[in-house]
Amino acid sequence: TARLTVPVDGHDIEGSMQLGSQGELVQLDLPRWSNLTSDGSYGWVPFRARCHQQRRFGGYTIPSAITATMAAGTSREFEFFHATVQQARFLP
Repeated sequence: TARLTVPVDGHDIEGSMQLGSQGELVQLDLPRWSNLTSDGSYGWVPFRARCHQQRRFGGYTIPSAITATMAAGTSREFEFFHATVQQARFLP
């Protein structure tokens, strides 16, 4: 697990990345600005992205099956995004 800090609009947002045995991204956790708080006001809400598969395109290995979850680890948790990368092209 690697810790990270992302500057967002003057705030340092702290998160973590879980990496696989070959350095591939497995999971990313960080807060996301949202109104999915207990009272409906805007605030930082736990967000999680999981990479379920990696594929190689044009000499690069990238996450190719991804899900994203809002309110991760809370009673309001829900997956809202699923993606499968079928093709990728990298420009010079």
